[in-house]
Amino acid sequence: MKKMKNYKTILKNYLIKMRATHKTRLLDYLKNYGSVTSLEAIRDLGNTRLSDTIFRLKKDGYNIDTDMVKVKTRFKKANGDSVFTDVARYSLSITDRTNLGYDPNTWK
Repeated sequence: MKKMKNYKTILKNYLIKMRATHKTRLLDYLKNYGSVTSLEAIRDLGNTRLSDTIFRLKKDGYNIDTDMVKVKTRFKKANGDSVFTDVARYSLSITDRTNLGYDPNTWK
């Protein structure tokens, strides 16, 4: 019985280590798409706390650039014009893109 317990413990630890995390999913997303906004993170990654994940990646030493971009909202002004708001768009710095072997020519 002890042997089976050790096997289960080893398997559990292996699965925990191999499981994708918000950080690994975000890095893969940045590799494939170049940048991400909160809405994209929620929709594509299931990450509702993008700023926390960015904070942790920065703490781990990644250089992440933040640009503010205007996006159209679903609301309209009284005269019918669209309403825009500013959101953060995060991307890996040029240095980290190169160090991690990311090819910007393959970004979608």
